Amino acid sequence: MKRILVIVAVVAVVAVALGVKLTRKDNAAAVVPFEITKVERKPLWIKVSATGLVDPIVSVEVKSKASGIVEAIPIEMGDHVVKGQIIAILDSTETKNQLEQGQAALAVASQSVVVKQQALKRQEELAQNGLVSDQDLENSRLDLEKAKSDEISNRLAVANLQEKFDDTVLRSPIDGVVLEKLVEPGQVISSGVSSYTGGTALAVIADLTKVYVKADVDETDIGKVAVGQRVEAIPDAFPDRKFTGVVERISPQSQIVQNVTTFEVVTAVDNAEGLLKAGMNVTADILVAGKDEALTVPRRAVRSPGEVPALAAILGIEVPAANGPGGGENNKIVCVKTPTGYAFRDVTVGLSDYDQYEVTQGLNEGDEVVVFMTSRALDQSRQFLQNRRGAIPGLSRGGGGPH
Repeated sequence: MKRILVIVAVVAVVAVALGVKLTRKDNAAAVVPFEITKVERKPLWIKVSATGLVDPIVSVEVKSKASGIVEAIPIEMGDHVVKGQIIAILDSTETKNQLEQGQAALAVASQSVVVKQQALKRQEELAQNGLVSDQDLENSRLDLEKAKSDEISNRLAVANLQEKFDDTVLRSPIDGVVLEKLVEPGQVISSGVSSYTGGTALAVIADLTKVYVKADVDETDIGKVAVGQRVEAIPDAFPDRKFTGVVERISPQSQIVQNVTTFEVVTAVDNAEGLLKAGMNVTADILVAGKDEALTVPRRAVRSPGEVPALAAILGIEVPAANGPGGGENNKIVCVKTPTGYAFRDVTVGLSDYDQYEVTQGLNEGDEVVVFMTSRALDQSRQFLQNRRGAIPGLSRGGGGPH
């Protein structure tokens, strides 16, 4: 008699915990604590999530080879620039004067070569008639070589001055976006080549068509992560957008922040639209295992064989003779809606994330299954039954109820 009372009490607890109102004398409608859904084929991936920041793959700090006063800087932060576009102009007055002087000296040297060549020609004609000495002829040849040497020296000087003059106009070394504008007109800058301090940075330009997402992965998950795995990056600024990428590097050295050990994982992410900005906060979902197409059911539809009696009581159906397949953690039970009612079906499951199970055997696409609204109620009923078994003499813990 006590056994019967306990079983009735258990069913009542399960029903109450799941929100079921037992049938009253006035035949009021019961509240059903489940819903029906269909078995679907869709992507199922196990993900390791981590937060990180967007970082440009290519970022250039622009410095000038020349020193001087900034005359103009026709860029602003956020501007898109192309390779070769002018981004700064330095005062070139002194360099221009030196270049013009050098060009004048080169013109004189070139004319001197012409004069010496003509003089040598005359000396050679006179020498043929014996009117000049061999010494005079050699001196004329020497004068011509000196004139040629002077011309070469002046030509090299002009080339150097021209390069120095050209360096007063700074151009972008890459296609990209101006991340920082570091100087203003009127500011005196030092050369990035001759200055022992490394020179003055004028701007930072980055190519953002492809970026890194550097995320910190917890040490409990890092073992699942491998180079080449797919990544879905979801920025806080665009929570409805997913940017795809792959894992490129995994740091071999951990870092500890507030007693939490993490490893930096670097992911290369496509950013053809330019929506991702340097420094943006991003959630990186690393797809560590899964399939692009799997037969799936909600996790709440998949139960253990021991839960069959409680579920059958809720649904108002008889407990089947066999309570599911034996052995193996992948052997589960699913309640299927059929044209004649509800029936329990043995299934084998595979991959699982927080929401879905992959069903490898026992169901077909389109089957309708029962999804229970909560599993906590069943846990509570199981615990209640175990407690009652221990408290009431004669009721064995190995009975046929949920376990």
